[in-house]
Order: sequence, then C-alpha cells, then structure tokens
Amino acid sequence: MINGFSRNGHDFPAQFYQESPTTYGALGGFPEKTCFARRPRRRTTIMAMGLALFVPCIIFTAVFAVMSFEVHWKTPRVAFAICGFVFFVVLATGYLAVDSMHSGVQDGVGTNWYTFTFLSGFLAWSLGMTAGGANFDRNMKPFYDVYNLN
Repeated sequence: MINGFSRNGHDFPAQFYQESPTTYGALGGFPEKTCFARRPRRRTTIMAMGLALFVPCIIFTAVFAVMSFEVHWKTPRVAFAICGFVFFVVLATGYLAVDSMHSGVQDGVGTNWYTFTFLSGFLAWSLGMTAGGANFDRNMKPFYDVYNLN
C-alpha cells in the first residue's frame, strides 16, 4: 500500500476498506432505544369503549325522561329518588376511577376509561336533571294541568 492506495494504483483508497465507525461525529454512538422504537401495544377493549359511549347516553335519557314526564307530575319524590339512584351509579363509577388511579393496575378497562365514563356520566346526569326540569316546567306541567282539569 502506497500513500493509502493499493499496489496496482487503480483500486479505491485503503481507508474505504476499513471497519465502519461505531460513533458518528460528536454523538458518541447511537442510542439503544429511540423514540421511534416499537412499544408494546396497549389493549383497547370494545366492551370498555361501548360502555364509555352508551352509559352516558342511557343516563341522560333516563334522567331526562324521569324529570320530564308523568312520574315527576304524580310522584316527585319517586322521580328524585330514581335520579338519586342514577347519581349513586355515577358516583360508583367515580370511585372505580379513583381506585384504579391509586392502585396503578391497568386491567382490561383501564384508568382512562373509568375516568372518561365518570366525567361523561356526571355531565349527562347534570344535563338530564337541568334540561328535564326545564322541560317539565315549561312544557309538561302546563299540559298536565290542563289535562287533569276534570
């Protein structure tokens, strides 16, 4: 080898035949794990998604119907008791959310689904109480007053 070239002078310089460097510039090497590395896939259950979607809708519909219609007219205490029971179910979901946050265990449903279901259920319950009461006062109470004039 003469001046970095092979003997016949026609081949590539000898520096191209050396091992590839283990570091690149000032980086000090490539990290073992990058931000683009594949992480284990988190399971999302269809059941949890369905519950998170349909439970708040059912809560709103039930509370709105109880607060709007004849149950509220004939027996307001029963209507408020039913709404209180539904609120207890919403609070139970909140307890599950807090408990799963403190335990740190990620089971099939997961902390995020419990929290989302609690928050959306509470919103559905409060909107059902407010809108159902307003609907009863504005529309249904005058109707029942006129209907029961016998």
